[in-house]
Amino acid sequence: MDETTARPRPDAWYAPLSEQERWECYEKAVRLGVTAVIPWVEKTHGIAVSRSAFYRFVDWMRPQQSAHRLEQAVIAREEARGLAVAAGAKKEIADAFVAMGSEIALRTGDASAASDWIKMAAQLVAAAQKDREIDLRAEAQKLDREKFEAAQRREDAAKAAVKDEKLSEEEKMEKLREIYGI
Repeated sequence: MDETTARPRPDAWYAPLSEQERWECYEKAVRLGVTAVIPWVEKTHGIAVSRSAFYRFVDWMRPQQSAHRLEQAVIAREEARGLAVAAGAKKEIADAFVAMGSEIALRTGDASAASDWIKMAAQLVAAAQKDREIDLRAEAQKLDREKFEAAQRREDAAKAAVKDEKLSEEEKMEKLREIYGI
């Protein structure tokens, strides 16, 4: 599509709207129908629109829809990649974010909607990673405690063997070797 067809006519009702606002109007018209969107446009943007003018707007936007969706998918993909890297996600998770962002943007035509979903997914992954780290630390503490208790039991057994007057010095040494695994 060349640049002249992408620009609205200066006298068109939608000319003062930003590109994002035009796409919002178009997407609502596609989803809800023109007659439902006209009152919303008048209320939101303060622009009186006839049905025929709105239909011309939809006809003007329709050929641009594919390019817009692809553009939004690229934006979402790049943002997903950035969020995944920032979250410290592994390559598989980063690839999943990228795929999810691209899919949402292609379905909705809105990179910001994809971005919201991707941010939520990144937060969930970060929370899961944090939970995993907490679990690993708890497991390490548990192992350290078990080692300490085992060492304490060996020390108590060694003290008892040294104090045992029934054992000869050789038997005490043998008992200590057995306790400490020497």
